[in-house]
This record gives sequence, C-alpha cells and structure tokens, in this order.
Amino acid sequence: MSNRLIIVKEDLQRRRGIALLLVLLVMAVASILAFAMLSASALQVTASSNGITAAAARAQAESGIHLAAYYLANPTAAPVSAGNWGPTVVSFSPSQPSVTMPGNVTVTVSSVSTTGQFYTASSAGPYYTVTAVGSVPSATDGLPITRTIVAQLQAISSYQITSAGAFNGLATLNSGVTFAGSVVSSQTITANGGTVTGALTSNLTASPAPTAGTTTDYSQPYYYQGVLYYPVNIGNTISTGQSFAPTPGNPLGIFYCSGNLSVTATLNISGTLYVKGGTLTDGSNITIGPESSAQLNYNLPALVVDQSLKMSGSNQSLTATGVVCLGTGITALLPNSSTKVTINGALLITTAGGANAINNSSDQVNVTFNSSYTNVLNLVASGTSAIKIISWSE
Repeated sequence: MSNRLIIVKEDLQRRRGIALLLVLLVMAVASILAFAMLSASALQVTASSNGITAAAARAQAESGIHLAAYYLANPTAAPVSAGNWGPTVVSFSPSQPSVTMPGNVTVTVSSVSTTGQFYTASSAGPYYTVTAVGSVPSATDGLPITRTIVAQLQAISSYQITSAGAFNGLATLNSGVTFAGSVVSSQTITANGGTVTGALTSNLTASPAPTAGTTTDYSQPYYYQGVLYYPVNIGNTISTGQSFAPTPGNPLGIFYCSGNLSVTATLNISGTLYVKGGTLTDGSNITIGPESSAQLNYNLPALVVDQSLKMSGSNQSLTATGVVCLGTGITALLPNSSTKVTINGALLITTAGGANAINNSSDQVNVTFNSSYTNVLNLVASGTSAIKIISWSE
C-alpha cells in the first residue's frame, strides 16, 4: 500500500513539472509574439516615415531638374553661385524649394554632350547632363535620405512662324498669288490682285523673317540620336531625273549644294534641300517634302536658298511641303510662263530691300499656312530657347 502511494505521488509531481514547463513555454511564445508585433509596428511606423521622407527627397531632386531647365532657358536668372552659366560644370544648392519643403537639393550641370537628337556639329552644343540630388533628414534618426535623378536636357533654338508669308522687304502680290493665311512684312505689301485670306500687315518695326545670313548652315555634319551624320552634296546641276531620300548615313535626308543649283530635269527630294550661297534655278519640276516621321518630328525646313528662287522656262513647277526660306524671293525668267510655286507650310523672305519679294512675272504662287511645319528647330543660329527633357533616370 505504501509503495502505491509513493508511485502516485511521484506521478503527480511529474505531471505538475510538465504543466509548469508548458506554461512557461506558452508564456515565452506569447512574449516573443508580443515583442514581434511591437517591433513590426515600430518598423511599420519607421518605414512609413522613411517612405514619406524618401518621397520628399525625390521631389527635391525633381525640382532640381526643372530648376536647371529654367536657368538654362533663362541664364540671366541663374543664381550668382552658378557663375558663368553654360557648357561647364556648374553646381549649386538653391534656397528654394527648401523653404516650403524639408531638406535641400544640389544640382550639377555638366559639360555639353554629343548625345541626343538633332543639331549641327558647327553650332554650340545644346545638350546638358543635369544631376540633381535631393536630401531630407529622416524623422527617426536624423540621418539624410537621398534620391538622385540624372536627366539630359536639350536646349532647342526654335523659330516660331505664325504667318503664311513673312517678308523683310517689299512685296507686290499680283493676280495668281494666293496666301491661305496671314502675310506680314517689315516694309510695304501691296495686294495688287493677289489673294490673302488672313490679315495683311505692313511696316512692322521688327523683321518677321530671319535676317539675311542668320539661317543655319545645313551643309554641316549633324548629330542625330547621339551619332554624327553628314548631309549629301547633290552637285550644282541636275540634268537627268533624280530622287534623293534618307539613307543610313543621312537619316534625316538633308541634301545641299554649294553655289548655284540649276535643275533642268525632274528632281524629288524626300527631306531638306539647302542651296548654300547661291540661287536655285528651276527649269523643270521640283518636289520637296518630308518622308520619315523623324523629319516631321524635328520640323526641318523643306527648302532654304541663300539667294533667290528663279523659275525658268514654261510650265515649270516647284512643290514644297514645309517651310521655304529664300534670301531675295521668287522671280520668273520668262513673263507669262505658266510657272507654278506651291508651298504647304510657310514662305519666308530674309533680305530687306527695294526689290519685290515675289516678282511680278511669276504666274502662280500658292502658299497655304500649315502649323504642322512651322515650329522649325535650329532654323537660325539664335532664337527662342526651349528646354526639352530627352532622358530621365533615377
């Protein structure tokens, strides 16, 4: 009997020991779970706070990119700390927008690069690499959280054209001359039987067209999407039918000649034709217009002639889709020759003087204003600067 009592007592003690261990284990697990929940909650608060701080740092960096774009377009407004604003390394930390946002931003503008879209190699490089670093102190430990944005900016020299015709000289618009749109001039325009569907404005105080000698030299090599390409010289005489279009070596389809260009056979240009320093004499039929979407995207002019366009012979024609920029205007070598000039875009005459921009003997000149072609990039060496963001990484 006593032995059985001893066994039962030992069994009870063993069970009590196991129960105690189970209780202690449950309490330990509960404590671990409670600590984990508290830690997770604290981490969530920290992560949420840091997320807000990181967003503020990114906003600071983004504001730095846009601030650099503003200063590039308006260099006189740049801070004194920026020094000589231009294609050199410039670093500055503006006081704005930190007044309204926590933290600060440091902006670095590096030297001009040769990557980007389109510009002539002889012009001042309009591409800048801008690095903006936004920094905001963390609310939890005070250590800075930074975000960096690197963007490439293109300074575009664009020439805005708002009229079907813009002349820096006299113009007498005889019958057969039609402008579907407005016509403006720095001198007198006489509508002598010609038709102008828009306003006719004479004697402007400023030159409405590019001034002589300021148009871009389109015979120069050009950069397109970071690669250097070369316009194609088509020679000074076209005596057999010719067609020119973009090629891998000349993707924007820029064609030129140096001096006078005489065309006595059909000529088709898919792109831009530039007659450098001379006159274009059309003794046949010339058609010029964009072929590719790239040409339309960069709004290159259809035709630029440093001197005049002369229509030679009977029943000759020139059809251009885009902007036509002529030095001294349009003339016909034979009176009543049934020549025809058709322009879908705008006609610009650069030279000021006493001669009529459109000679009386030209039978038909029809110009239709088309805004799709009249924001021409880099038509002149200096123009209204616009800043375009062409790459963005963060």
